[in-house]
Formats: sequence, C-alpha cells, structure tokens
Amino acid sequence: MGIVTGGGDNPWKGAKGPEGMMIHNNMLIGNFGPAVQGAGKQGKNNLVSDNFIYGNSGPNVLSTNPSGITETRTISEDPSRDLVNYQADGSGDYSVKQGSKAAQNHIGPGFVDPNLYLRYSNP
Repeated sequence: MGIVTGGGDNPWKGAKGPEGMMIHNNMLIGNFGPAVQGAGKQGKNNLVSDNFIYGNSGPNVLSTNPSGITETRTISEDPSRDLVNYQADGSGDYSVKQGSKAAQNHIGPGFVDPNLYLRYSNP
C-alpha cells in the first residue's frame, strides 16, 4: 500500500475527513494495492499531483469519495526513463535526468511549484 488518507469510519466529533490535502511530488512505485487510497471519511478539494506512480497492483487513486480527489500530472511509466539510476532495492540515484519527461514537467526530488498553493487553494 502506498499513501492512505481518511478520517476513519467514525471520525472524532463528526469530522468530514481530509479537505484541501495535497499529495505532491512522491514516488509511489511497486506497492501492493493502490498508490493512494482514500479510506473512511473523505472530504473535498484533495489533490494528487506531480507524482511518479508505477507498478502498483491497484489503481493510481482509489477513494470512498472519488469526486473529492483530483489526480493530475502523474507519470505512469518505467521510472528508469526519468531517474538517473533507478534501482528497485533503494540503492540507486533517484535524481531526475535532464531533458526527461519529469524534468520538463518539474516532477521529482528538488522540484517545488511555488504557484501550486495559489492554483489549488481550499475555499
């Protein structure tokens, strides 16, 4: 399992679950199940963006409230195309190759989009 979010089935004091959450700039590779799973109570305006998602045994994003999570700018191809020396055992160099799809889209370690918070704010 990759990243799990949610407020559980009976959140404390009736909370709605996460709202305005961003899962940004991660490598979610080779997990059992979905890369990102929204379990239990889910709010709205959650964003999954600019991630490497590859080789997981489930969908990229699975949520109890699919309309509450938006997935955008995902790279879903072999990470060896974009990373200097991808090794599944963790021993490689995970820097982004110059000229790669990830570098062109500013995805991967060291890239932070300063406008992301402005484009996707919680109302």
